[in-house]
Amino acid sequence: MVFAECLNLSQYPRMDAEMEGGTMSLNCRTRLCLSVSQRPSNLGMSVHNAGYRALGLDYLYLAREATDVRGVVTAIRALGVRGCSVSMPFKEEILPFLDELDASAQEVGAVNTVVQDQGFLKGYNTDLLAMEWALSRVQEQLKNPRVLLLGAGGMARAVIVALRHVGMSRVVISNRNRHRAAGLHGEVINWEERFHDGCDLLINATSVGMAPEAGITPCSATDLEGITYVVDVVAKPSETLLIRLARQAHIATISGPEILFAQALSQFKLYTGHEPPRDIMWQAMREELARS
Repeated sequence: MVFAECLNLSQYPRMDAEMEGGTMSLNCRTRLCLSVSQRPSNLGMSVHNAGYRALGLDYLYLAREATDVRGVVTAIRALGVRGCSVSMPFKEEILPFLDELDASAQEVGAVNTVVQDQGFLKGYNTDLLAMEWALSRVQEQLKNPRVLLLGAGGMARAVIVALRHVGMSRVVISNRNRHRAAGLHGEVINWEERFHDGCDLLINATSVGMAPEAGITPCSATDLEGITYVVDVVAKPSETLLIRLARQAHIATISGPEILFAQALSQFKLYTGHEPPRDIMWQAMREELARS
């Protein structure tokens, strides 16, 4: 089965999923939502399912490892999956398999959220909304900062659009693969030279520091000197080495779990049509982070 091979779910719809707070039995009316990535975690699953339980919705959110985006899309269509969150490296790979792109996905050129309606798949980019929220927080402290953006993937594309939307125009981009960054809107510099000219706001949109390689960081404590704000999109571990170094240096931070939560709220409404119960979902986020 395509679904079993790509998402490791071999007994849908007759399976029991162990949920925080009890065991939920799936049935033919349950709306299934998924998170697929090469490094799945329980964080989004805990947050979404807490919201479903709070509103009494017959929904279930599962996180699964996947390697084949074509197979994932085929399975989503065949099994009527309501919503799917996609992570690196699928955010750009999934584009040609969708029926329509929302304006956010078109502008970014990447998708992190897919919603199905009777076999019709529409792609959205809730990363963009999350980054606009994060940058609005940064603007409370920095009005027109010099920005150093690390990364050139789907998340970096969302960051670039969000920077443009909030009016932050002094942006330099650096990626380990400079060729990949060449197509992005902004000045591109070599990875080895990324901290030569300094910056006010550092945004890490790479996977550097993501578990299981949590002991590495895209910069050293010395590199952080003179920086006022650090944003790291990596959500696992909850405190990356980069965020820890920044906090130790008394630098303001926005962490990956905060960004994940902001975009999850948007996803929740897209999947269910309901306003998310923010406080309950945030509590679920905190409890999951405490366990990890």
